[in-house]
Amino acid sequence: MFSIVGPGISITKLLRLGPRLTLEETEKLRAGTGAIYVYGTIRYEDAFKKPRLTKYRLMHHQMGGAIGVSTELTFTEDGNQAD
Repeated sequence: MFSIVGPGISITKLLRLGPRLTLEETEKLRAGTGAIYVYGTIRYEDAFKKPRLTKYRLMHHQMGGAIGVSTELTFTEDGNQAD
C-alpha cells in the first residue's frame, strides 16, 4: 500500500487478529503479568526522495485501558528507531 502523507497528518491502521485471547491470557493482562507486543517496520521515501526506515515496538497491557475492552497500544521505552 502506498500513500502520500503530508506534514502533521497521521494514519491509523485497524487490524483484527485471531484467535481470541484465552481466559488465562486475559487474566494475565489484567493482573499485569502479561503483555502483547507488536513489532513493525515502516519504509518510506521522504519529500526529498531520501529512503527512510522506522522500526517500532508497541505493547498492550493493563495501563492501556480496560483489558478486553481497550485495544490501545503504547510505545515501549526500547525497540523504536528512526533514521
